[in-house]
Amino acid sequence: MLLQASSSGPTASNKRIEGVADRVMPQITPVSTEEILERYLYQPELIPTDCQIILKMQWRPGLDSVDQNKIDSIQHHPRFRAFLTLNESSMLLLNANSDASHSLDMSVASARTYKSLLEVAAQQQQTPGDSSTILVPLAFFCSQHRDYRGDVNGNASELAMSLLLQLIDRYGDFDPTAHLPALVEELDPADITSVFAAFRRLVSVLPSTVIVAIIVDGLRFFDHPAERRQGLLQVVQELVAVHRSDESEATLKFLFANPTRPDLVEHLFTDDEALRIPKSPAISGPGHFGVVTR
Repeated sequence: MLLQASSSGPTASNKRIEGVADRVMPQITPVSTEEILERYLYQPELIPTDCQIILKMQWRPGLDSVDQNKIDSIQHHPRFRAFLTLNESSMLLLNANSDASHSLDMSVASARTYKSLLEVAAQQQQTPGDSSTILVPLAFFCSQHRDYRGDVNGNASELAMSLLLQLIDRYGDFDPTAHLPALVEELDPADITSVFAAFRRLVSVLPSTVIVAIIVDGLRFFDHPAERRQGLLQVVQELVAVHRSDESEATLKFLFANPTRPDLVEHLFTDDEALRIPKSPAISGPGHFGVVTR
């Protein structure tokens, strides 16, 4: 009798199950890398151009803000070289200890390093079979965006967005369905917290074959006004949090560079993560400094 009763017709429970099954699950619209970059007005040549400007400035006649010996001492410092070459995640807060706060010694060293990273990444793209490593170099040169009134890139939220968009562009293999739609639906480009929530999610899905190398140079040039100073502090805090989270299998190399003591952010780093270049350092000798490529 029980079997007959249960088979006589659909129960309320069956109807509920059928109703769920009949409903069409919402589909996620794929979003391409190109759509994201276009939506947020990505400028792919901005950072390479800033880099070239800095490199050209070091040879300008009569420019007293560049000390070639200081630049060489930074590049050949054993701890700086180890930071670049050791096959492990690491952070470095680098104080060039220059005589003048407007000195470009540190920025030139950072620009040279970034140029080397770009060259390695380009070589990997041209000969993909030679290495399983994917180097993703990201940078921002604060010295080139000092004008907080007239330069659209002269604020901390644009610094954050620049790093995010560079990551999307230079890695180029984020899933258009699983990873990128949230950048359309949830991202607020003017909110640093929102930008780094997106940045953190993307970094967390990178494979172990990826090395993300970030250079944020010239921190002091974003030292004022107070609003930009606070924004810069938040950017560095967010990057340090990403690095310490251990959420990503990728190797993370984060360099924060300043011509003088970076008092705004130094409390965020351990002694092992901070490097102060001596005033008159001995240079360890000429030679090529490379980057880790596994």
